Amino acid sequence: MRYSFSITRRQHAHIPLILRAVGIDHLQDPILRPKGFPVWQIFYGVSGEGEFFADGARFVLRPGQIALLPPHASHGYRSLGGDWVLHYLGFEGLLCPRMMAVLALSEAGVYEPADAPGFLAHLRA
Repeated sequence: MRYSFSITRRQHAHIPLILRAVGIDHLQDPILRPKGFPVWQIFYGVSGEGEFFADGARFVLRPGQIALLPPHASHGYRSLGGDWVLHYLGFEGLLCPRMMAVLALSEAGVYEPADAPGFLAHLRA
């Protein structure tokens, strides 16, 4: 299921956080975006496994993990076999760069959820 949201240019200048896209239990097709996408994207692996390529690095997203793609980062992703189901958010706004910096999530990558020691260590760094 996909949802998209749009706002006017005037609204855009005053909104600190803008939700642009939401996908719930989305069966993910292969994507290749050499010039990136204009918003932040966070993906949550529901089932299956997928491969992300972002700014020259390769990551594997498994169920229970999240992947982050900053705006305009060259990227692509695809299933590693069979169905690959994701939840995702696409967002932007004046608050995003600061919010992501505070969370230490400004680089493309795959992260463990908050209850995993690796993710917590990343946030504390």
